[in-house]
Amino acid sequence: MKDPAMLFYTADFLTGVQLMGMKERGQYITLLCLQQQRGHMTQKEMEKAVGKMSGELLSKFIRDDDGKLYNKRADYEIKRREARSQRQRENVERRWNIPNSDSGSLKGNTMVLPLETATVIETEKEDISGVTGEKGPGERSSQGDPELGRVMTLYCNRVSLYPSATCIELIKGYTVEMGADVVCHAIDKALDDHKREWSYIWGILRSYHNQGIKSLDDVFREERAHQKRTDAKRPGNKPPSDNTAATADELDRMKATLAKIRGESP
Repeated sequence: MKDPAMLFYTADFLTGVQLMGMKERGQYITLLCLQQQRGHMTQKEMEKAVGKMSGELLSKFIRDDDGKLYNKRADYEIKRREARSQRQRENVERRWNIPNSDSGSLKGNTMVLPLETATVIETEKEDISGVTGEKGPGERSSQGDPELGRVMTLYCNRVSLYPSATCIELIKGYTVEMGADVVCHAIDKALDDHKREWSYIWGILRSYHNQGIKSLDDVFREERAHQKRTDAKRPGNKPPSDNTAATADELDRMKATLAKIRGESP
């Protein structure tokens, strides 16, 4: 999944575009966004996106070994964020899946540090106490398990790297109540609906809870029943009968009618 953002320093940007007109500034910010999404580009690709570029605008970009253009500062910020995101993913994996060397059990720390925490940005250091499960100031530790680790890994990789403590506690509760497969299914269902918000996933899980869902089989059974109810409400569709088989009298009448049409003796 493509990183949707990068650090953007507004004061530095405004300083760098002082000699540009508004059209050039619009072209410049567009090209920075494209670089974050597409990477280095040829001049032809850039001009196809924003039109002819002035010398002042071109001076903001340098060429790589393949002759493609890129902004050096933007490139640095993109790579730095990618590196931090990778470390955060590794921390998530460790917090929820790392074996405890003393007991062989799994420990998980519910405190997932936000990417832009000052200690992470400035010192580039990992919080080893959070990885090992040892309690530090203000941290809350809890025993983890592989199933919860599977759910948290899916959530952090597909929805958000930085779930809140409340979100994590709710996910833990639903995982215990309904199982990891059900919670992962809810996450996948939200993504299929193009929704990456925790509130949407939470709504699905609350609905499962209210329906008494306890397993993935319960989910599929309820989804099939819901589909039948939906189909029955469509215009032109008759509601399903409790007794779909024709009675013996109805069959006799049908046979008699058919025989009459054919001119046969009853």
